[in-house]
Amino acid sequence: MREGGNTDNPNRNRKKRMRMATPIAERNLEATARITSKGQITVPVEIRNALEVREGDQLRFVMKGGIVFVEPIGYMNAEQLYGVFKHPQGPRFDLDLEALRDDRAEEILKKYNADSGVE
Repeated sequence: MREGGNTDNPNRNRKKRMRMATPIAERNLEATARITSKGQITVPVEIRNALEVREGDQLRFVMKGGIVFVEPIGYMNAEQLYGVFKHPQGPRFDLDLEALRDDRAEEILKKYNADSGVE
């Protein structure tokens, strides 16, 4: 390890990425891991790299027909989620984040008997 922390991995200090679960490249990998007395395993580095996961990411284990599949749980931001769900029948729902923030700030100020100074 070099001075100033672990600089061997340039991706270590990057922001947490937002991503969806995507199919892994068409290549076969095989690795082994030992289960500890607490039921924990260390995912081998070549599998972590192929799945593009790192410390803190979550994995989903799915068992089908006696075969265990491991897949990263993908994360999506609001822009990626837009259009994923069908709009309910009836009037369209538009989200005004600025108005929601103002309403929430007003609630907090009322709770603590404070004056925002905004008219």
